[in-house]
Amino acid sequence: MVKNPLPAIEAERLLDRLDAIGAALNADGRALALLSLGSVGADLARLDSYSDLDFL
Repeated sequence: MVKNPLPAIEAERLLDRLDAIGAALNADGRALALLSLGSVGADLARLDSYSDLDFL
């Protein structure tokens, strides 16, 4: 159970930012991959007040 759930608007901001980073890398054309790690992934129920963007 998540103790400090992230408000929906904040969760959407994190996901939008991750999408923007992916779009910028795609537009640049030099990136081979963007790996997102941590709580910002397919299971959005894991997002909490400590979630941030972790990627390589």
